[in-house]
Amino acid sequence: MQRAAGVASFGDITQLLSTAPRDVVELLRIAAVVRNVTASLGCSLADRLRINGTWAFRGLPGYGGAWAGVGPASSLSEADKKFAQMGYRLNIQARLLVIRGYLVANAVLNRTLLATLHVFGQPVVLY
Repeated sequence: MQRAAGVASFGDITQLLSTAPRDVVELLRIAAVVRNVTASLGCSLADRLRINGTWAFRGLPGYGGAWAGVGPASSLSEADKKFAQMGYRLNIQARLLVIRGYLVANAVLNRTLLATLHVFGQPVVLY
């Protein structure tokens, strides 16, 4: 991936980040801090995704309120705005539900495979 982006040294990374918007650089820095803290606490990638998704969903605005009358939907009626906002929230909820389902299915299949291998006497290497 580094070769595809044309990054060969730390100077290349610095040059690449100097062209990025400040918000993107801050977001990358915060993501690195969160990743390091959760790794030091022993949190898995699946747990980190679940926690980030849960808190991101909690940070979404309500069905009305802050987003009412803002953006391209400002010419719509109040009922249309609420429907559009509700649709947005339902879309996010559906995506989080799919991710949560994938993580649960992955964990169940992983444990089942490990248990099956153990029952049949196969050596199980945990990473």
